[in-house]
Amino acid sequence: MSKLAKYALRYGLSLGLGAVFIYWALQGIELDQLWRAATSLEWGWLGLITLSVLASLLVRAWRWLVLLAPFAPGIGLYNASLALAVGYSANVFIPRSGEALRVLSLHWTRGATITPLLGTVLLERILDVIWLLIFIGLSLLLLPSQLVQAYPWLGLFTLIALVGCVVALGGLVLICVYRRAVRIWLSQRLEPRYPRLGGKINRILAAFLDGLTTLHRPAAYLQLFVSSALLNLIYVAINYWAFLGMGLGLDFGAALVVMTVSTFGIIVPTPGGMGSYHLFFAQSLRVLYGSDQTVGLACALLVHGWTTAIYLVLGIPALLWQYWHRASRPTNPDPGPRSHFSDTP
Repeated sequence: MSKLAKYALRYGLSLGLGAVFIYWALQGIELDQLWRAATSLEWGWLGLITLSVLASLLVRAWRWLVLLAPFAPGIGLYNASLALAVGYSANVFIPRSGEALRVLSLHWTRGATITPLLGTVLLERILDVIWLLIFIGLSLLLLPSQLVQAYPWLGLFTLIALVGCVVALGGLVLICVYRRAVRIWLSQRLEPRYPRLGGKINRILAAFLDGLTTLHRPAAYLQLFVSSALLNLIYVAINYWAFLGMGLGLDFGAALVVMTVSTFGIIVPTPGGMGSYHLFFAQSLRVLYGSDQTVGLACALLVHGWTTAIYLVLGIPALLWQYWHRASRPTNPDPGPRSHFSDTP
């Protein structure tokens, strides 16, 4: 089977999975009532949600810049924010493609080297999982019995994710600390047998580890904590504004719990969380807080749809402009001073 056929099959399965979740979420819903509920939000609340979405984009870009600082200090907030918007837009059409496209965006606009950028993306994913675990813990404090009863698998997921994060982060730290020893070990075992392949793997590993050098900077940990906490609080606030605007009568704690549960819908490999996000969002409102099913789904459609529209408005024009102008950019400019960890064995 060709690569194109494999991608087509994978995308078809993703679309099919999204369609199943949409069908599931719409069970027992009158579409005309759903439309009336979704359009009942006043423009003032929609404006507040818009500002919050844009603020989240800037804060996430700031966090990414903290990771980029050791090896690519010349990248600014503007380029990082547009790269993230490009990535979010891509996820709407092809699940999990956004990480690669945001890296390409910075490569096209700033000539940043791709491999170390991938290292920062990996670190971001680990940070996101860690903060999901923190919010699961907060949700369990707010609704201990209801949450466990509604989602009995939550405890097992938390344990597995916690172990995975500890192992992954610990492994990355050890590899960074002993990077020279790791590269010497690889050189001694790979290059004598496979000179071309061994040398290539060693160079890729060196560049990838350049993207993890923030782990050596104690000052960066505070910045990563503050930016991650602020980012997730903004995400909670977006739900809270929607709750207030639709008259659900729920507090900030409820917005936190619903955001935590609905995040599992984003993890499901559907295009842009299509269907899966809406089901988890609406179901958590109904099961945990007794909200009307139609209003809950309308709130999910509003939050997800409006957020996605903002990303598309920003990301698609940026992607097209960057793609067509990439040839006029230098292919590999100096991204700034190299990390002092970029040693050679």
